[in-house]
Amino acid sequence: MFVAPTAVSGAASQLAIDPTLDANSNKLALASVGGAAGDNTGGLALFALATAKNAAGGTKTLTDAALSVVGDLGSAGAVAKNDADRDQLVSDHLDGLRDSISGVDTQEELTNLARFQNASSAVTKFVSTINDMLTNLIDKL
Repeated sequence: MFVAPTAVSGAASQLAIDPTLDANSNKLALASVGGAAGDNTGGLALFALATAKNAAGGTKTLTDAALSVVGDLGSAGAVAKNDADRDQLVSDHLDGLRDSISGVDTQEELTNLARFQNASSAVTKFVSTINDMLTNLIDKL
């Protein structure tokens, strides 16, 4: 009924009806093995698969089993995302604890560095002014 896929990867997207069957539906054999012309028991058995409970140990239809697998996959993805988010929060918290234990706050250190730089500039100016005053005083004497 279908053209055989060329590879396993992407097989579902390559699924296509056999062109010879598509051109002439009389070639579709729906009879059971050894059945006479017009026998459709094979086709009825094929169509009965839609409602038959063949999956999950005979408790689910193929459609129900597929939906269950997709649902489980979605749930597992959501759990994995929540776990990753939680792990990131724990990591951030641990980073904060490590920084607080080390006693080094980069913002505070930058502020202190700016204060020391301003104080150094002020002391340099003060010493320069005193030096100029003493030079003037010595020159006047």
